[in-house]
Amino acid sequence: MSNQLIEVFGEGNVVGYYRVNHLVPTGTGYAEYISQVIEVRDNGLMTVYDDETDKRITSFIASRDRVEVTLLMAGEIPNPDWLDLIEHNRTLAERLNLLG
Repeated sequence: MSNQLIEVFGEGNVVGYYRVNHLVPTGTGYAEYISQVIEVRDNGLMTVYDDETDKRITSFIASRDRVEVTLLMAGEIPNPDWLDLIEHNRTLAERLNLLG
């Protein structure tokens, strides 16, 4: 995870790991589905791993919608208060210019 994100939001606690098929550009003008594992933390931090190599691809503060869709696709219903916290953290990350 980014040191700046950890400084502001802490490491958080792992909520779960979710396997997804993500459409990724190949650089040749095409895209292919790649199996990835998304780690979701209670503070909104998401870390994406390559499912085949277990290598970390990226970490970021997710949007409320991204977290909600990830959990719903896994058959879990996220707590609305928790989603509000994630939205608050995402807004703070935007204000602090930590999104990219």
